[in-house]
This record gives sequence, C-alpha cells and structure tokens, in this order.
Amino acid sequence: MAGGIFLVCLIQYVPFFMNIGPGADLLFGATFGGPFMSLLLIFFPQIIVLSVLCAAIYRKTGHVYVSGMTAGLISCWIIAGGSPFI
Repeated sequence: MAGGIFLVCLIQYVPFFMNIGPGADLLFGATFGGPFMSLLLIFFPQIIVLSVLCAAIYRKTGHVYVSGMTAGLISCWIIAGGSPFI
C-alpha cells in the first residue's frame, strides 16, 4: 500500500538531497513544489501506520467497513486537526 508513495518520495527527495532541486519540479514543473514536498515525508509513515491499523481491526472484527471507516476517521481527524503527524 505504501509502495507507490515510497516511489514518489524517492523521485521527489533524491534529487533534492543531491542539491539538484525537488524531483517533481524537475519532472513536472513548479506545481508540486511547495506544500506537496513538505507533506510527503509525513504522509508516507501515516499510510504505513493506517495500513497496519486497518489490517489489525479487520482481523479483530472481520468487517472491512469497520476498519476502513476507522482509518478514514483517523485520517480526517489528523488533517482537520492541522497536524499531519500521527
């Protein structure tokens, strides 16, 4: 589940840490530069934690809707709270 986000992180941050520039700016233009770049590193661990939480809740309850709703509520709570940290 987090493999695609990890790939985007590599495309974005490898050129950035090599002092070439943000990868999305180099590939797509300056549209994805500012807030996208700072939120991406925080979004990756959030996806991993929510994936593990969804799997655990599904195994405990046996209902995919309970685990999906729980992960959705936690994601909305994080974004609405103004902090992307888990």
